[in-house]
Amino acid sequence: MTKRLRIFFNYRIVEGPWGGANSFLRALQTALAADPEVEIVLNEHEECDVFFLNQLYRGPGRPRFSKKFISSPQLRRLRDTGTSNLWRAASWRFTGRAVRPPAIVCRLVNHAQHSYGKTDRAQIDLFRALGYTTADIFQTRYQYEIFKAAGYAKLAPIIINNGVDQLVFHSRGRIVWRPGQPLVVVSSAMSRLRTKRFDLISALSLLPGVESYHAGLWPDDVPLGQVRLLGPLGHDEMAGFFRQKAHVFMHPSEKDNCPNAVLEAMSCGLPVFFSRLGGTAELAEAHGAALDEGVEPALRRMREGYGRMQATLQQRHDYFSIVRVAAEYKAVFRRAAEARSLMGAPTFAPGANMVIP
Repeated sequence: MTKRLRIFFNYRIVEGPWGGANSFLRALQTALAADPEVEIVLNEHEECDVFFLNQLYRGPGRPRFSKKFISSPQLRRLRDTGTSNLWRAASWRFTGRAVRPPAIVCRLVNHAQHSYGKTDRAQIDLFRALGYTTADIFQTRYQYEIFKAAGYAKLAPIIINNGVDQLVFHSRGRIVWRPGQPLVVVSSAMSRLRTKRFDLISALSLLPGVESYHAGLWPDDVPLGQVRLLGPLGHDEMAGFFRQKAHVFMHPSEKDNCPNAVLEAMSCGLPVFFSRLGGTAELAEAHGAALDEGVEPALRRMREGYGRMQATLQQRHDYFSIVRVAAEYKAVFRRAAEARSLMGAPTFAPGANMVIP
C-alpha cells in the first residue's frame, strides 16, 4: 500500500472572497484532503512529509498573534531539525528525539520588484528561503522568467497552471451569446491597483452593444462609464452570474501571473478579454481576445471568434479543474518527500526536478 503523504499548508485559508491565492489553495486543500493517499496536517509542529508554502505568507486564517510571514531562518531550522520553532528544536535535540525533517515545497506567487516596482523585506527573505526549499512551483512560464531574470538559478522549473473547483465553476446550463444580442461583459477585482486597468473596463462599457458589470472593488479616481457595480461576490454568486447572465469575462490586468478569476470564468465557458502583459495570455490566448490594440479591435475579434472560442473552452474543460492540479501537485509532493528521505538533500538533484507542462 502506498504510504500516505502528510502535508502541512503554511497558508491558512478562510471562507469567502479573499483574493486568488485563498480561492486556489482552498480548492487545492479540499481536493487533496479527499485523496486517500493524502493526510492534511493541521499543526505546523507535527511531523509531516511536506511543509507547503505559498511564498512565505501565513494566510488570512493564521492563528491569532502569529506573524504574517514565516522567515528564512525558521525554514532553515525546519529543514535541519523538523521544526521552525527555536525552543522546540533545542528541546528535541536535548532529548534526542528522532524527527525526520519534511520536504519544503514553495508555490511562488509574485515578485515585489516586478509587481509593485520595489523590493521589500519579504522579497529579500523569500530569495534566502528558496535556498532551503526542496522544490518550487511556478504558476506560469511568464512567472518563472521573472524570477529567473531576478537571479533564480535552480534547474528544470516546475510549472503548474492553477485550477478551480468545478463543482462550483462549471458550464452546465449557461447562456451563450448570439449575434445581434448585447454582449454582456463581467469583470472582477479585489484590489484597486492601477495595473488592474479599470480604465479599459470603463472604455469597453461605452461601446455600442456592450452591457458591462464589475464585481469587487472600483477606484474612486476612474470614471465608471456604463459599468454596473455588483460589489464583492462569493464563489457561488460569481459562478451563478457567469452562467446565468454573462457572455464574456474581462481581465485587462497587467503583470498577473496566473489569475484564478480567469480560470473560474473559462471553466464556466466564458471567453476572455485579456492583456498580454502578464501570464494571462498563457491561459486565455486560444479562448479570448487580447486588448493590446485597444478595446474596439478586441470587441470586434470577440464577436467574430465567439463560436470558436466556445468550442475550444469545451474541449479543454477538464484542464481547468482542481482535480487535474491536485494530481500534479501530489506528484511533486511525493517526489520532494522521496528526495528528502532518500537523499537528505535540501533541493532536488540538478536536472532531476519534475517538469510539468
